[in-house]
Amino acid sequence: MTDGEAAATSAESPTDDAVGGLDTDRATKLLVWAGVVLLGLTAAVALAGFYNGVTGTIRVWVSDPYQPVFRAVFNLALLLAALGGIGLLVRRAD
Repeated sequence: MTDGEAAATSAESPTDDAVGGLDTDRATKLLVWAGVVLLGLTAAVALAGFYNGVTGTIRVWVSDPYQPVFRAVFNLALLLAALGGIGLLVRRAD
Protein backbone atom coordinates (compact mmCIF):
# COMPACT_ATOMS: atom_id res chain seq x y z
CA MET A 1 0.00 0.00 0.00
CA THR A 2 1.39 3.38 -0.98
CA ASP A 3 1.15 6.57 1.00
CA GLY A 4 -1.58 7.86 -1.32
CA GLU A 5 -3.67 4.70 -0.81
CA ALA A 6 -3.23 4.88 2.97
CA ALA A 7 -4.35 8.52 3.00
CA ALA A 8 -7.39 7.69 0.86
CA THR A 9 -8.32 4.75 3.09
CA SER A 10 -8.01 6.79 6.29
CA ALA A 11 -10.03 9.63 4.74
CA GLU A 12 -12.84 7.22 3.84
CA SER A 13 -13.04 5.49 7.21
CA PRO A 14 -15.21 7.16 9.82
CA THR A 15 -13.46 8.81 12.72
CA ASP A 16 -14.26 8.23 16.37
CA ASP A 17 -15.89 11.69 16.54
CA ALA A 18 -18.45 10.92 13.83
CA VAL A 19 -21.55 8.90 14.58
CA GLY A 20 -23.83 8.19 11.66
CA GLY A 21 -22.31 11.04 9.66
CA LEU A 22 -22.92 13.63 12.42
CA ASP A 23 -19.97 15.09 14.27
CA THR A 24 -20.41 14.60 18.02
CA ASP A 25 -19.14 18.10 18.79
CA ARG A 26 -21.77 19.56 16.47
CA ALA A 27 -24.46 17.32 17.97
CA THR A 28 -23.45 18.43 21.47
CA LYS A 29 -23.64 22.08 20.45
CA LEU A 30 -27.07 21.54 18.92
CA LEU A 31 -28.32 19.88 22.10
CA VAL A 32 -26.92 22.71 24.22
CA TRP A 33 -28.64 25.32 22.06
CA ALA A 34 -31.89 23.35 22.14
CA GLY A 35 -31.63 23.34 25.93
CA VAL A 36 -30.96 27.08 25.96
CA VAL A 37 -34.04 27.72 23.82
CA LEU A 38 -36.23 25.46 25.96
CA LEU A 39 -35.01 27.03 29.21
CA GLY A 40 -35.38 30.49 27.70
CA LEU A 41 -39.03 29.81 26.88
CA THR A 42 -39.56 28.45 30.38
CA ALA A 43 -37.95 31.56 31.85
CA ALA A 44 -40.15 33.80 29.70
CA VAL A 45 -43.31 32.08 30.95
CA ALA A 46 -42.08 32.28 34.55
CA LEU A 47 -41.20 35.95 34.11
CA ALA A 48 -44.68 36.70 32.77
CA GLY A 49 -46.22 35.00 35.81
CA PHE A 50 -43.88 36.86 38.14
CA TYR A 51 -44.70 40.15 36.45
CA ASN A 52 -48.44 39.52 36.80
CA GLY A 53 -47.95 38.57 40.45
CA VAL A 54 -45.97 41.70 41.23
CA THR A 55 -48.45 43.99 39.50
CA GLY A 56 -51.28 42.29 41.39
CA THR A 57 -49.39 42.83 44.64
CA ILE A 58 -48.83 46.49 43.77
CA ARG A 59 -52.56 46.80 43.06
CA VAL A 60 -53.43 45.34 46.48
CA TRP A 61 -50.77 46.89 48.72
CA VAL A 62 -50.09 50.30 47.13
CA SER A 63 -52.71 53.03 47.13
CA ASP A 64 -54.09 54.15 43.76
CA PRO A 65 -52.15 57.42 43.32
CA TYR A 66 -48.78 55.65 43.78
CA GLN A 67 -49.39 52.56 41.65
CA PRO A 68 -48.01 54.06 38.40
CA VAL A 69 -44.80 55.06 40.18
CA PHE A 70 -44.28 51.58 41.65
CA ARG A 71 -44.99 49.95 38.29
CA ALA A 72 -42.54 52.29 36.56
CA VAL A 73 -39.80 51.50 39.09
CA PHE A 74 -40.45 47.77 38.73
CA ASN A 75 -40.38 47.97 34.93
CA LEU A 76 -37.16 50.00 35.06
CA ALA A 77 -35.54 47.38 37.30
CA LEU A 78 -36.51 44.62 34.85
CA LEU A 79 -35.23 46.66 31.91
CA LEU A 80 -31.86 47.30 33.60
CA ALA A 81 -31.50 43.62 34.49
CA ALA A 82 -32.28 42.60 30.90
CA LEU A 83 -29.83 45.13 29.46
CA GLY A 84 -27.14 43.94 31.87
CA GLY A 85 -27.69 40.34 30.79
CA ILE A 86 -27.61 41.27 27.11
CA GLY A 87 -24.40 43.23 27.61
CA LEU A 88 -22.79 40.28 29.41
CA LEU A 89 -23.76 37.89 26.61
CA VAL A 90 -22.48 40.23 23.90
CA ARG A 91 -19.12 40.62 25.66
CA ARG A 92 -18.78 36.85 26.03
CA ALA A 93 -19.70 36.31 22.37
CA ASP A 94 -16.74 38.39 21.20
